[in-house]
Amino acid sequence: MKEEIKLKKKIIKNSPLREYIKEEMYKEINILELKEEQCLYYSEKELNFMFFLIKGSIQLKLSGHDGVDINFGIFDEFVPIGEGELFNENGTRLDIYSLKDETTVIQIPKNMVLKLLKDDKFRIFMLEHQNKKLFKALERLGVQKYLGVTKYVAFSILEYSKSSILRFKNMTVFCRLLNIDRKSLYTAIKILEDKNYIIRKNKEITIINKEELEKYIQF
Repeated sequence: MKEEIKLKKKIIKNSPLREYIKEEMYKEINILELKEEQCLYYSEKELNFMFFLIKGSIQLKLSGHDGVDINFGIFDEFVPIGEGELFNENGTRLDIYSLKDETTVIQIPKNMVLKLLKDDKFRIFMLEHQNKKLFKALERLGVQKYLGVTKYVAFSILEYSKSSILRFKNMTVFCRLLNIDRKSLYTAIKILEDKNYIIRKNKEITIINKEELEKYIQF
């Protein structure tokens, strides 16, 4: 038990939540270590917790009426998750998956979140991070809907790359990540290569002209 509390303390103290989570709250809080493609929450289930991504990568999916999932958002930095599902029964309900091994999430029960929300500073903190998450999700949906597949792939390469390099497990995983078919993905990558924006080699895409790639996806 002591080791578990020590782990919680270490993770929370190194997160933006450190100002709001007191040590007496640790017993009710869980630290979840997720593997790649592990489901954190299915939208049809009741949710009694809120989650905060600490490390790794999380994907939010919206199940479409035609049975095709929509990629609502992918996050790889600190972000609150599940607040809409927790507090708005009639709102959009999303499935939540981890995208990487060793994804770390702080799980906080609903009753504790309600207590924290009585603090004005915590409410402002939450609104700032919610707005950031919503903007990112709407930007992604806008690109996907209005700019076409190739620009959506370009946007995703920019979003998910680190130091201008995007590494992926295989093309099947990349297709599933973007929710597009393999042929469309290969075609889009070929177009971007022909424009000299990127180079693809095996399981790695390197951005060679970031400035032009960013201009290419502008509305």
